[in-house]
Amino acid sequence: MRSFGVQGFNIIENVENITKYSVQITEPESIKLHLEKAIHEASSGRPGPVWLDIPFDVQASMITPEDLEGYSPEKSSTHIDHDLDNIKSIISDAQKPLVIFGQGIRNSNTINEFNHFLDLYKTPSISSRMSLDILPYEHPYYFGLGGMRGHKAPAYLLKQADLLIILGSSFTHAYAGDEYDFYNKNAQTIMVNIDSSEMNKPGLNIDYPVELDLNNFFKVMNQESDSYSIDRTDWLKKLPITSSR
Repeated sequence: MRSFGVQGFNIIENVENITKYSVQITEPESIKLHLEKAIHEASSGRPGPVWLDIPFDVQASMITPEDLEGYSPEKSSTHIDHDLDNIKSIISDAQKPLVIFGQGIRNSNTINEFNHFLDLYKTPSISSRMSLDILPYEHPYYFGLGGMRGHKAPAYLLKQADLLIILGSSFTHAYAGDEYDFYNKNAQTIMVNIDSSEMNKPGLNIDYPVELDLNNFFKVMNQESDSYSIDRTDWLKKLPITSSR
């Protein structure tokens, strides 16, 4: 009786559309496989919630851990379909580029690679709310928090930039405006995100959508080349550098 009491219901049907992985454990011997798979799904790709429903009778079962089958994830492909050489050229040729970065930088463990990217392309950057602490305010290419909760300098940069490079950020209405009108509408947009749905939101028009893990993106973009000689002197000297940003 206690395995499905008076308040019990099929929770899986209620959470499967808001989780990356959800399952009810009916066989005690499968617990290791489902637990390892849940951990993998929660922490790989774009991190997200998972749900394991373990009924009372399964919880009370005796198991021998070393005899249980585990989970072995399929190896992810490292092949890159996107023309990142073209993206390199677009960024290098832009007169007033601006990087907008989000929590995806931290989730992908690419903070060092991101720093190198900024140094290599000499590009100013602004952050989303959840990535506010990734770069220090004294960083030469960081100009603070953008969006409706943001600082004055980022608002100015969004209106002046001719190219937006959106890295690991969902670029929501709270950041870009109800009608995506917080930034220069003549600016080109590059968006790199592991979740394609972020690049297909109604009203958001991305010129160069790149559905790719930031590890793979920086791996290609940070390969230095003599053919890209970048001079941002005119752009950088016009930036509003103040103590409060």
